[in-house]
Amino acid sequence: MKKISIIIPIFNDSRYLNQCIDSIIKQSIGFENIEVILIDDNSTDNSYEIAQNYKKQFPDSFIIKRLEKNSGSGGKPRNVGIDYATGKYLMFSDADDFFDINAFQVMYNAMETKKADFIISN
Repeated sequence: MKKISIIIPIFNDSRYLNQCIDSIIKQSIGFENIEVILIDDNSTDNSYEIAQNYKKQFPDSFIIKRLEKNSGSGGKPRNVGIDYATGKYLMFSDADDFFDINAFQVMYNAMETKKADFIISN
């Protein structure tokens, strides 16, 4: 089981998606401890193809799903992503979010030591 499952809804986010995912891959907690779940909300740009390229590079760390029809909100893709998550902790992100190299380690440590129900970060 991975330590963290991160769910990222994507819709026409090709401008930011590489930077977001690369910041996750470089996490100090170790990428082997992270499961990335990308739910494409029927993008019309190349966001889905970008996601597929990462899946080819890291098949054990990425789950990619594409909705047949645009839902019009981030809620449905997040809920779909929850169904696929297997990590100890669940995390949500947007495709235009980028993370400091130790962000996941800091949040994971806080969850483990504080026994918190949830954590919010900047």
